[in-house]
Amino acid sequence: MIAGVVDSRDALWYLFGDPSLSVPAKATFDTAASSCERFCCQLISLAEVVYHVREKPPSRVGLR
Repeated sequence: MIAGVVDSRDALWYLFGDPSLSVPAKATFDTAASSCERFCCQLISLAEVVYHVREKPPSRVGLR
């Protein structure tokens, strides 16, 4: 089942535990993760997440 559609900003905020992610959005991610549901995202959003996770620390991404 698909839990929702996610953009790169929300995915980055969730992955880095950034407080900018709203409580309802975090709960949605957590629920989906615990029940093995999936999110859809555009390929470019996924590429951006991979880039930021691999190449830039959270402070340089503007997340904290």
